[in-house]
Amino acid sequence: MKRTLAHNSVEQVDQIVASIQEYGWTNPILIDENNVVIAGHGRIAAATQLGMDDVPCIVLAGLTENQKKAYRLADNRIPLNAGWDEELLSAELADLAADDFSLDSIGFTQRELDNLLSAAVCDDTEGMDIPFEKDEAKSGVKVQYLSFGGHKIPATDEEADRFDCAVSRYVDDNGSYIGFVSALLAGEVC
Repeated sequence: MKRTLAHNSVEQVDQIVASIQEYGWTNPILIDENNVVIAGHGRIAAATQLGMDDVPCIVLAGLTENQKKAYRLADNRIPLNAGWDEELLSAELADLAADDFSLDSIGFTQRELDNLLSAAVCDDTEGMDIPFEKDEAKSGVKVQYLSFGGHKIPATDEEADRFDCAVSRYVDDNGSYIGFVSALLAGEVC
């Protein structure tokens, strides 16, 4: 029984098409000795979209059925375990963008690119502290100020705690501060 475990979205197939158009065919389809695809279903969909009749293949002969199943899982799962050095990634993307290189063929969504490129622009703020300065007004209510740039925004202790909690939750979920302000402005962070 042939199973395709990973689902290739239209967007992903379009990204593979863009990659093939930019760099050529760099990753062969993996098949067994009976021409059954082990890995490369997304690349086949992209080749079909490009009108290609022939594509490069590598025959993985001698694998057991269990090895084929396990390899299909590994081929799709292992890349998901990779992480990014987001500071270096932002810098690399900024270099490409500065050279007017099209970023359409590298697999990032426009939103991801926007977030990463905005992080590169602000990279001179590394180590910048956005402090909450405390101030007790005559009313006895503790007011803190979120200071950044030329702005000084008043916040109660409760608001400052909620903001701190939202930042912590965002970083826990995303592994980085990158994109927090965009998510906050879009109402995706509470």
